[in-house]
Amino acid sequence: MLARGPEWGAIDREVRELTPRWLVVGIPYNAEGSPGRLTAAARRFGSALRERYGLEVEYVDERWSSLEAGAALKRGRAEGSRTRRVRREHVDSAAAAVILERWLAGERT
Repeated sequence: MLARGPEWGAIDREVRELTPRWLVVGIPYNAEGSPGRLTAAARRFGSALRERYGLEVEYVDERWSSLEAGAALKRGRAEGSRTRRVRREHVDSAAAAVILERWLAGERT
């Protein structure tokens, strides 16, 4: 989600193309588990998704997902399986995959 709001056009295209049965939203909590400054905004985003698409929205704790993703990308570069420099957008994409993996493993908030 961007500071100016979601890019609904891009989300609309993905939902049309993928025809998901539900959507997964990462919820940012502080290290000790208390709500973070963006927790309420993430829940509002989930509610907006539910309303816009009529799909069930599930939430996953996204704590440490960016650190986990960044470490995995850097490890790949050090091992030679990744040749490109690790950039913020790569970490964001990999963190989204971590969040989805957590959801598939049954983690929910």
